[in-house]
Amino acid sequence: MPLRTAQGHSRRHRYQHSLLIKTMAMLVLIFIIPIMLLYSLMMKDSRARSLNDVSSHISVSLQNLSDIMDETLTSVKSVGYQLCADAVLGDWSFSAQLASQDSSYDAFMLREQISRTLYQYYLSNRYIHSLDVYNPFSNMVFSNRIGSTRQMFRDPEPSAIARIAGPAGREEYQWFLEEEDGQRYLATYFSPYCFNNPSLKLYARISICADILFGRFEQLFPEKQAVLLIRDASGQLYAPFCEDAQSVCQTVSAYGMDQPSGWYELQDGRDTYLTVYCRSGFSPFMTIVYAPISNFNTAITVFDTYFYYFVLCLIVILVIIGVFLYVQVIRPTQIISKKMRQAEQGDLSVRIRFRQRDELGYVGHRFNVLLEKLQNLIQENYETKMLKNEFELKFIQTQLKEHFIYNTLDSIHWIANRHKVPQISGIIFHLAHFFRLTLNHGEDMVTVREAREILECYLTLLNVRMDDSIHFEIRVDPGLEQEKVIKYVFQPIVENAYHHGIRERRGGRILISMSRCADGRLRYQVEDDGVGMTPQRLEQIRYAISHHGTDSDGDCFALINIDRQLRMYFGENYTFEIDSQFSRGTRVTLIFPLGKGDAHAENDHH
Repeated sequence: MPLRTAQGHSRRHRYQHSLLIKTMAMLVLIFIIPIMLLYSLMMKDSRARSLNDVSSHISVSLQNLSDIMDETLTSVKSVGYQLCADAVLGDWSFSAQLASQDSSYDAFMLREQISRTLYQYYLSNRYIHSLDVYNPFSNMVFSNRIGSTRQMFRDPEPSAIARIAGPAGREEYQWFLEEEDGQRYLATYFSPYCFNNPSLKLYARISICADILFGRFEQLFPEKQAVLLIRDASGQLYAPFCEDAQSVCQTVSAYGMDQPSGWYELQDGRDTYLTVYCRSGFSPFMTIVYAPISNFNTAITVFDTYFYYFVLCLIVILVIIGVFLYVQVIRPTQIISKKMRQAEQGDLSVRIRFRQRDELGYVGHRFNVLLEKLQNLIQENYETKMLKNEFELKFIQTQLKEHFIYNTLDSIHWIANRHKVPQISGIIFHLAHFFRLTLNHGEDMVTVREAREILECYLTLLNVRMDDSIHFEIRVDPGLEQEKVIKYVFQPIVENAYHHGIRERRGGRILISMSRCADGRLRYQVEDDGVGMTPQRLEQIRYAISHHGTDSDGDCFALINIDRQLRMYFGENYTFEIDSQFSRGTRVTLIFPLGKGDAHAENDHH
């Protein structure tokens, strides 16, 4: 007997702490019972007036929707007429030079002219989603669509040809409702013919996104239970945004709709639905709205009659909800707030102990986990600081090696002067000066003047190897030379311009500029006239930099490191741009604050 009593107590305890059970019980008590009582009284008085009001409202809105659809399809069809009358498609597309797949410059320009013309027609109508033309004589597809314009494909797949040619037995400019990549489109097909020989023809397809029609439907019928159906020429019904589309289509198709427009009442289970239809005067589509009458109830006087009942119910609801919120939400929230204040004052050992097992109990548990992680983070931060002190000791030892490099280079420089070898002396001088500026006693910052000297020494050393074939110019705005900047980003950009642009041409020109932006930041720009990059390669490098990826051949490893350095010092307050044209050169632009920046200063402070 005691065991059975304990099991029953445990079961009741579990149900009492279920927030779902509590919420459902409150909904039944507060909303369902009063609404059902009021609904049975109100529907007796409002049904007769609702039928007339709803049918009139839907009919006008649906006619407006059908007119918009006709206007859209007419404007798109006019683009097809213009295409058929254009000399580029009716004459040039059937030239022997294009049909022979000639690779000459004239054939290339002919294909470009056809692609450009189709692109202009694609842009001429804002409703067009895609414009595709298949030329069977050159076996090419010219395609324009959102996100992929002016595409040309030779020797397309049979499926691509069938997609543009359209269904078998179609008529010219006949509209079809199709689905592609999970989206629905209205598509029409036509065949531009040769002016000199009408038996020769092309295949063209124009599609518009069905969201134009469906978006307007949502504006006219914001009720979620209203369903839009479309019937094509074959009598097939589609319900694009209905979860139970098959059931709705079966219900509606059971009734005849032979007239151009009309409506009828339909009983579906316990609900009464109104079906309103309107046939398009331009296309074979018929638009149908299937909606419950209750969504369009306009019998306002019924609500006035029972106004006091609603007021009384609202008062009861407010009292019950107030008690419920205090017990289940407000009181636990106060406990959580109190514990948070204790944690803010430095007591990280505080914990929240909730008996309830709902969402607020979960929040209390996660708060405890957060405090535990915070304590671990403090410990890790302390260990990191100790490692940093150890690193600084090792850095002092490294400084001794730097002085040894300087003294050795100065000795070689002195020997070269003594033996009257000025070329070696000049090389050693620039190399020693380069090391002295870049190492900079371990400091991260240099002046703009020192950054300029680093670049001059580096380019001078490169010219020794390149027989003075690199022509460079460094421009610095007045007033910038004494400003402090980070030293890591200047030389790698110039080195990248030499290795990947100038070296392959055995010489060239490099223009370097440092200027102050309007917001006070430094603009550093390196431009060369080297080999440049193809658009595909440029996109690969931009993607690798933005995602901090790895490049397969290592060409942009230095650029990725520069982006990481800028992000470490300045957070998001910097700009890294790369522009390039194949065989014409590359331009790299960096814009970042003078000094260390806020992000790095905050790290140093911590």
